[in-house]
Amino acid sequence: MTLPAALARAFLSILVLIGLVLLGWFVSVAIGVEPQELRPANEAPDVMRVERVDAATSRSSSVGDQRELVDPAAWTGQMLVVDSVHGDPVADAEVAWGDCRSRTGSDGVIAVPPADAIFSVAAAGHVGFRARLPKMPASDAGSARSPRIVLALEPAGALELRFHGERVNEDYAASVVVLPECPRVGDWSHDWPAMVRLYDAYDADPQLELTQRRDGSWWAGEREAMPARCEVHGGVARVVGLRAGERYRWGLERGGPVRMQPGHESGSAREDGLGRAVVGQRAPQLLSGRFAITAGEVRRFDVEVPATAAIRGIFPSIGAELPPQVKLYRIETITPSNGPAVANCEQLGFLVASDMGAFEFRDLTPGTYVVRSWWRSGHVVQFASAACELADRDVDLGRIEPPAGSSVFVKLDLRDRASKALVPAAEALPDVEHALGALMIHAIPASRQAHEFVFEGLPLTFETIYELRGFHPGLLSIEPQAPGWLRQPGATLAIENGPGIREPFEAGKTHEFYLAVEPRNAWLLELPPELRGRPLEVFSRSVSTGEVRRLDVRGPSHVDDVPMPRVLAPRSTQELFFRELDAPHRIAFAKIHYPPRTSTIQPEFVAGHTVDVACEGLDPGATVAWVMAGWESRQPLWSGRVDADGRCVIDGVPAGIRLIGRRRTPDVEPEAVGRSMR
Repeated sequence: MTLPAALARAFLSILVLIGLVLLGWFVSVAIGVEPQELRPANEAPDVMRVERVDAATSRSSSVGDQRELVDPAAWTGQMLVVDSVHGDPVADAEVAWGDCRSRTGSDGVIAVPPADAIFSVAAAGHVGFRARLPKMPASDAGSARSPRIVLALEPAGALELRFHGERVNEDYAASVVVLPECPRVGDWSHDWPAMVRLYDAYDADPQLELTQRRDGSWWAGEREAMPARCEVHGGVARVVGLRAGERYRWGLERGGPVRMQPGHESGSAREDGLGRAVVGQRAPQLLSGRFAITAGEVRRFDVEVPATAAIRGIFPSIGAELPPQVKLYRIETITPSNGPAVANCEQLGFLVASDMGAFEFRDLTPGTYVVRSWWRSGHVVQFASAACELADRDVDLGRIEPPAGSSVFVKLDLRDRASKALVPAAEALPDVEHALGALMIHAIPASRQAHEFVFEGLPLTFETIYELRGFHPGLLSIEPQAPGWLRQPGATLAIENGPGIREPFEAGKTHEFYLAVEPRNAWLLELPPELRGRPLEVFSRSVSTGEVRRLDVRGPSHVDDVPMPRVLAPRSTQELFFRELDAPHRIAFAKIHYPPRTSTIQPEFVAGHTVDVACEGLDPGATVAWVMAGWESRQPLWSGRVDADGRCVIDGVPAGIRLIGRRRTPDVEPEAVGRSMR
């Protein structure tokens, strides 16, 4: 072979080799495999380029990828645990699956044979999680290259609470719960213990989905922050692994009372900018104010556990059919530089006294307290109360005699809403064995002494005259109330509150009240599957009169195995407004006709707007409320409280609608609703 021929053949071989390399490169791009699987340790991971992967399937970046999937129980790959901010390997991270435990080395790598598809990861200074390992392509599972699962852990902060006081010793037991900002409840409020229990049920199996990046690695996405518990040992509670955030709170489930640090922003009587006394909204019990958690830092608070004492006494109620219903109030008084003194009254406890009328409230901190009670003998209801200053020793109030005040007489009936004709309870409520209504009693004595006030809700039998004893001269307010137990699931009779009174007290006077009853049509509410079982509010507006009402939603009834709530609407043509109470706060409008053209309502729900309203001039904790323009009513359609920043967020607002504020609440213009949508 001549030299030119040899050179030509060599050149041809080189061209073929280059072609094969280029072909391999094009194939690798087509199936989504990049030459480098992992970033350098000092390079931050690109978390914005992840693709969601369901728990039972994987998806590469190429379209139409039909690679065979492997069950994770049969996969024996490796995991690399890194810091999500810096990308550095995380050493000594514990990875657990089933009954097995293993820890990463200094390189952050761990060999994991997952006998179970669910595993957990925890590391000091980082936010841990549990995840479900998805199925992955067989080519990945059988690869001998770099680890195919990369787990990124967020840097975490911690909270440390140091308890001190006479009661803090080796036997002191307390339970702390750290409360992050949670979208489903907004800011934590008075019912925070109940909401924590709901989160406990929701968090029974908190699993994250893993998502796959374009380089084939797998990442754990973020999940909603959850409440975290910690027991107090040696006077110290330390909660680690907290995600960074600005709106944390902590609560005390056991071991109170204590002086919360930081203090809650509501509930204190104080002076405003003009030197006048103002009283904020009652603060939730054993719930702190807001504080921030910073990654890599420990937030510390000193918590005082004050000395406690008890208040006991006896109400002279021997022989009463209903024993004393006793409530305990704490009184905080402020005397401002400009104006009269103001008292803030906060209810702390409730109990039913013994048959002899004895009661006792324990674990109370020093302060001013009022004990109020009522009991019933026959058709006579007796009110009594007492006040005391509590220091570090128990207070025995002894026998608390009822005041020598005068009596009034009251009667409660059921009446037709339109004609005001008397409706016998047995006729209106045939399925209720003992039908009871209620009266809200509020008596303000002329003396303004806190222990002489009366503020009670009394259950009463219909069509019966009762004598109420124990009032002092002053102002008397009584409002009839339709309690929830009168709203029978199968009934179509609506029961509403009737008119009340607010007038100077007049001894011996008889006051008659009624609850308004009205027959209504029961409409079946046909909801899409995603809204079934969700809490809804329904308001109606009469086409003829413009009257706006909040409608009862009862049921559900089952039609062809589909649950359908029943909406009790007035027997006239009505426009309806539906609002979902929980996120995502969907809304709908509908119209029903009378006489009915159909028996069902099929509203079409759309996303509502979230509006952040600046409430200038209103104190934190103040109540704010709005109605829709054209839907004015006594009952607001939206309400909330002003936060520490002087704002209030409301959800489920229709676009293009003007909101009218109640009292000092600012109006919201339609264009503001559009700008505030989230």
